[in-house]
Amino acid sequence: MQKTALISLVGEQPIPNLLPILYFKPEQNLFVHTKQTKEIARRLQEKFKGDLEETDAYNMKDIERTLEDSISLLIKENYQVWCNLTGGTKPMALAVSRIAMRYSLPFFYLQSEGSRNIIYKYWVNAGELELEREEMPTLLNLDLYLYAHQGLYEEKETSENPFEKQIYEVLRENVDEIKREVRFKAHPAVEIDLVLRRGNFVGIAEIKSGKKAKEKRALEQLITAGENRFLGTFTNKFLILDREYEENNRKLAQAFKVEVVELPSAQEGPLSDADRQKLIEAIRRKLSN
Repeated sequence: MQKTALISLVGEQPIPNLLPILYFKPEQNLFVHTKQTKEIARRLQEKFKGDLEETDAYNMKDIERTLEDSISLLIKENYQVWCNLTGGTKPMALAVSRIAMRYSLPFFYLQSEGSRNIIYKYWVNAGELELEREEMPTLLNLDLYLYAHQGLYEEKETSENPFEKQIYEVLRENVDEIKREVRFKAHPAVEIDLVLRRGNFVGIAEIKSGKKAKEKRALEQLITAGENRFLGTFTNKFLILDREYEENNRKLAQAFKVEVVELPSAQEGPLSDADRQKLIEAIRRKLSN
């Protein structure tokens, strides 16, 4: 059986590279990165066998010259070479697509929008470009997701906050994976109350009650954690409160695509059935295959 090699163009977000690696399970990887994305490529290399190749981000002539020898060598070693055009810059994708067409290599693009991950595969057959479309199965786990974005992290097993305990107990029965109080070693000032996964979709949540539920700090923490340099644009964000949120803060949350979930029954003790269902539906709506 022919071995597979995967050419991955590494951009600011690791998910366009991570999911295809899990999907194709290649025996060899070539992580093509720029100076700005070297650290992301290095973390991917630590988890998956492969080589790093630094290239220019925008000079197509230099990109082709840099990569052609490496790709030619993989072909000579009898690898079935797939080219992932999803990550990196547009000139990087154009340069690699030119090489792929020159050597009649298959290539693909991963669409991650809404609640689905669709892979579009292309190859040349009798001079014509063929297309196959497939929805990706569940491939991710939280450990890999978090490490690919930020490296080593710590988590806590329990929480002393009664409201946080309630939310955790409700959600752990309605997601595939959940982690509490995650803190990255590279950024210890940023702590995330919950990290959640359903299928290939991940969310982070801040849980606040009492006076803290009225403040803007938890929202700011979510906005920071969801920046490109932290957990990125593929991570859904939730702010879970035991009361109604102040209107100006709500508008700010909406602007940064933070889902605000208000559960006022928690002020009296256990969540009401209606609030439990509201919480579950909010999570499922955002994290659904």
